Amino acid sequence: MNGDASLENMKIRVKLITGFTLVLALLLIVSVVSIVSIANMSNTAEEKYEYVSLPLSYISTLYDTLGEQQIITRDMALYSDQAKMDELSDQLTAEETKFEKALTAMGVRLRPIQTRLSRIRIWSKNTVRTTTT
Repeated sequence: MNGDASLENMKIRVKLITGFTLVLALLLIVSVVSIVSIANMSNTAEEKYEYVSLPLSYISTLYDTLGEQQIITRDMALYSDQAKMDELSDQLTAEETKFEKALTAMGVRLRPIQTRLSRIRIWSKNTVRTTTT
């Protein structure tokens, strides 16, 4: 009862100031927690965009470029004309460059594929030389 008596003895003005001060303190705490949470969500969203959404456009580029490389490689196996082979070789080099740029943009380095494509190009050039001579 002693605590109740002290509350009853306080003036209305002091009670109101104390109540509003407590509400203001709670509001301040909730605001700070909310701002920190929003900042963390923003950082998380940027990371998800950078590591999940952005690579999807590069995957499309990789898919298209790889398809072009396959078509050019097929054509290199079919043609025996040296001028056409040189033209296809230049096209293949351009597609390999696009492919490597997309991989680099994704942060991936994939040398075995490029080495394999280079071997195919060398093989097709050697095949043309042996069939034309």
